Amino acid sequence: MMSEKVEGTFKCPACGGKAELFVEEARTGKGKVGTLICQDCGAKTDINLEDVRDERLEAVKIAVNAEQDAYLFYREAAEKSTNPRGKDMFQQLSDFEMEHYKKMVHLYLSLKNENKWIPYVGAGELIARNRIESAKGGYETKDDDIQALKTAIAKEAEAADFYRKMAEKTEDPMGKEMFKKLVEEEETHRRLLNDQFYALQNQGEWVWGD
Repeated sequence: MMSEKVEGTFKCPACGGKAELFVEEARTGKGKVGTLICQDCGAKTDINLEDVRDERLEAVKIAVNAEQDAYLFYREAAEKSTNPRGKDMFQQLSDFEMEHYKKMVHLYLSLKNENKWIPYVGAGELIARNRIESAKGGYETKDDDIQALKTAIAKEAEAADFYRKMAEKTEDPMGKEMFKKLVEEEETHRRLLNDQFYALQNQGEWVWGD
């Protein structure tokens, strides 16, 4: 099972030393999303999404699961796409959602253990890894790609709406700014996907990377 390291230093629950956080790409058990590994004592602590009477944590739990699902969805879409441009775009989106997922796990851990919000500067821009000139034509339009785009558009709209509501509810300035930034990023994804869906359905071409 693959795992991704989260940027930052965390406190070890066992000795109070410095620990690193790794999140699981896919669910490995009930509620488990990651592991803290202490750099000092070597202790490993599972990070679980527990049922708690805290509206903030319950909301972040929803975000954690949604971002993990989005990451896995785009990864599968990338694997299925036979067009180099489509494969690259879906992989870029998969990487982007992984960054969101890691940030939400970090936020959950920080709110639960220290009652602190964390800063968020954004996950960067979506940029094609290279211009694949030969991929614009000569590839059959696949129904899987069109369906993946339709599903992705709905997912991004739903995510943006969720984070928008979180921004309205959150009083902490840092938390509010984080959710506003997430709204902007999800809306950017939705517009990108809409443009690509139109081009693929009406022109039979991928425009990602132009």
